Amino acid sequence: MGSWDERSAVWDETVSNSPVFQRLREELIEAANPSSDDRVLDLGAGAGFVALRLAPLVEDVVAVDSSSGMLALLADQADARGLGNVRTLELGMQSLECEPGSFSLVVSHYALHYLNPRDQRDLVQRVFSWLEPGGRVVFVDMMFGRSAGTENRAIAGAKIAQLLRHGPGGLWRVIKNVARLALGFGLYPSSRERWESWLTASGFEAVEGRALWQEAGLVSARRPGVVGAERSTKRPASASQMG
Repeated sequence: MGSWDERSAVWDETVSNSPVFQRLREELIEAANPSSDDRVLDLGAGAGFVALRLAPLVEDVVAVDSSSGMLALLADQADARGLGNVRTLELGMQSLECEPGSFSLVVSHYALHYLNPRDQRDLVQRVFSWLEPGGRVVFVDMMFGRSAGTENRAIAGAKIAQLLRHGPGGLWRVIKNVARLALGFGLYPSSRERWESWLTASGFEAVEGRALWQEAGLVSARRPGVVGAERSTKRPASASQMG
């Protein structure tokens, strides 16, 4: 993940200072409804945009990302803020293995569209096992399909118009992203309906999804059972790798 390591500082500043991403993060936090005894797994945590916001509200956070540069920034910020309950794990989401019932809340913010649909579906199934009974999952991400439906056309049109307002640089991003989506290279957004179907098929209940802003959507769900009934002290199998 050298490219992300190289972009980490610029990317962190861009995301952290974006009113849109801040708004999306608050939508995620509200849907997650964190509590002081939550054990949280943040998938594709980057430099801690969500993990650092959640940390003061919960028991602990495990932040997973494949970029050492991003995680170094996260660790530095956690230390600067005195957040001793944040741990990092440098690992791709596809390779992550956790003990059953390790977490009460699993979140992800704008990271899952880098996984192909098969890996997205597989991740949902694995997240179900990682959650304790009554545990919740909340994902905020690009959520639209590749079909020519009315909603998908509206999302694409709004995003293109936004980028074009940035002049030649925006035009280049439009061309690049359209090519990547068309070729299935690097970006794999799935629709809310697809995420909802995967969550339901994996055994989740209270499955909900909604549009947020332009291409962004949110899905949330809960694993059946009583919260805390089988509370475990188990951690991810790779805990020895955590900083």
